Amino acid sequence: MAIILYLSNKLVQAVEAKENGNKIKIQAVYQEETPEGSIINGIITDEEAFLSWIKIFFRKHKLPRKEISLVISSTQFNSKVLEFPKCKDSEIRKMIPREFSESRTESTLFTCQVMESDSGHKRQRVMATAVEKEFLLSYISFFRQAGVEVTAVYSGICCLAELFMKSPEIQKKTCIIQVLDGQEMISMLFVKGIYYYSQRNRLFSYGAEGKLAGEMEAVADRILQFATSQQIKEPIETWFICGVGKNELKRELDEGYQTKGLRPKWFTGDKLISFSKSISKEKAEFIYSAGSFWQDDKKRSFCKQLKQENKSLKKKKEMLKLAFPAMAVLTVCLMITAVLGNTYLAGNRELNRLQKLMQEEATVSAHASYELSTASIEVMEQKIQTVEETWNYLMSYPTIHSSVEQVIRECAGESVSVEMTSFHRDSGVLTLNAGAENVRDINGFIAEMQKQELFESVEYSGYTYDNVLDSYRIHVVCCMAEGAGR
Repeated sequence: MAIILYLSNKLVQAVEAKENGNKIKIQAVYQEETPEGSIINGIITDEEAFLSWIKIFFRKHKLPRKEISLVISSTQFNSKVLEFPKCKDSEIRKMIPREFSESRTESTLFTCQVMESDSGHKRQRVMATAVEKEFLLSYISFFRQAGVEVTAVYSGICCLAELFMKSPEIQKKTCIIQVLDGQEMISMLFVKGIYYYSQRNRLFSYGAEGKLAGEMEAVADRILQFATSQQIKEPIETWFICGVGKNELKRELDEGYQTKGLRPKWFTGDKLISFSKSISKEKAEFIYSAGSFWQDDKKRSFCKQLKQENKSLKKKKEMLKLAFPAMAVLTVCLMITAVLGNTYLAGNRELNRLQKLMQEEATVSAHASYELSTASIEVMEQKIQTVEETWNYLMSYPTIHSSVEQVIRECAGESVSVEMTSFHRDSGVLTLNAGAENVRDINGFIAEMQKQELFESVEYSGYTYDNVLDSYRIHVVCCMAEGAGR
């Protein structure tokens, strides 16, 4: 029986499960929200509050404190889909660090999983993940303070990708999957059942009935545009939604939401995950960490690498203690000579092998294909960045909608009548005419308008008395603040 703990921005989900044939049998599910602001993007920002809370969480649900696996949903894990020629596992592990040359350090750890292997073209697609050793050690140390032994740490994105690729609902399908996770949503693109791309989005409409579905639809539409830009020929067949909170969305989306002909469907995972009868449907809404059961590769796991490093360091210290006596200088010289000689010979052999490998026709062809793919990705990233900058620029322009009108009406109250006469979008200048029977009401209206953050400035030309309407009139010119009304 395994205990897996899932951590994200707010939600903590503990799952007690075991493998049962081709399925994962879930025996128990416990989930709660953490104290506000104690963990953000997988980083514990308030250790004192979160430590106190996690101790209570384990004690309340009577969870064991030994051999706990963590699944952390965080951008601290940097994942890439890479394409390599078919070769040994050890050679793949040597090539992966070069693909992260722009961000890796001496303490970066790597894992990988083969997602697709094309025997005909001697190619394979690999999902590689990099993370800093200090990030993992901080979690292991933190849970040790809570009396909890962590024996495995997995990336949330990798676990989700593995879960969906194993699921019969997704296999061989080209589809979009959106996973709700509190105020965040993870959107993933699968091509022929294989993970291709993902992005995280913060949900600004979280908790707002009737608006969240539209925001999800907009993200799905951007994924469709991305697929088109990547010239993915397979049509996207389905738009799946899952995660804690999907039940609240189901009725709203079923009433007619669709994007470019895609109507939302609800991923269940029933063919891959089974539940104990004691688990309520509410608690079994979605299991974020189920994919970790296929991630447990002891040769490449992060924690295994940390243990190997610790053993190696301990062994070196013991050897130094033994070699410290009077013969230390001679021993060190001999060791240096041996190491340099072995390194030179091994380097020579490796260089000859690599030169032979690089001259092979299949390798040359694979390298050319890789360079073309890298260039295509760089061009697309530049285009995406340009679009994002343009969007941010457009969103800085103020606009008028019902919420702005509501603010003006609240400032006017019942005694002042207000009429909008013009709005210039480029300059953000809004012109109003206001009237009231009492001069003090007009002055009060101007004072309230000047307090509002919506307006950068509020100017008026003085008031006049209208004999026909028997009221005082005033002409007001407002300059709206940047991004007002957005």
